[in-house]
Amino acid sequence: MASGMIDDTAGGIDTELKTLSDIAKNKNMVTFMANYVGRSGGYECAGQSSVWNEKGELIGQLGDKEEGLIFFDTKFKKIITATNK
Repeated sequence: MASGMIDDTAGGIDTELKTLSDIAKNKNMVTFMANYVGRSGGYECAGQSSVWNEKGELIGQLGDKEEGLIFFDTKFKKIITATNK
């Protein structure tokens, strides 16, 4: 699980999403990223909290503007629900 405050200047979020997908694939493990939305610490945060499966495939992602939750079933390795407020 990675928690960040990733903004979208110079494509920052795309780079981080790719890096975490690669980690999931190379380490053969489910990988999570929780990110802020809105303004924090002087940055406009990019949101897009995400979950990747062991193959590095994106299986769940929230939006870039709304707060929300992703529920992941560790037994069946699937997204139960993803909600945005």
